[in-house]
Amino acid sequence: MADRLSLDDLRREFDTQVSDLRKEINTLAKAMSEHGSDTWGRTRSAMFEAADRTGDTLREARAQAQRVSHAARENPKTAATLLSSAGVVSFLLGFALANALRSEDRRF
Repeated sequence: MADRLSLDDLRREFDTQVSDLRKEINTLAKAMSEHGSDTWGRTRSAMFEAADRTGDTLREARAQAQRVSHAARENPKTAATLLSSAGVVSFLLGFALANALRSEDRRF
């Protein structure tokens, strides 16, 4: 009979521990759910803010492109000179960079 009581006591203790663990798991699950919801809310806010900024940036870029296009149509010779000069400068910078990288390879 003594063994039977101790088994019953162990079973009750085990059931109590299982019940306590379930309560803790539920508490943790609820906390994680709230944290996830908060994180999702902040992520959505950041996403909408980034979308708004991107829209503003695109509108500004479009407006600047239209101004440049208008200026190029009004002054075609100046635009051609600027673009040609930019092309020549880019070519020279690329040539100088290629020579610098080639001379670095020879050092080793």
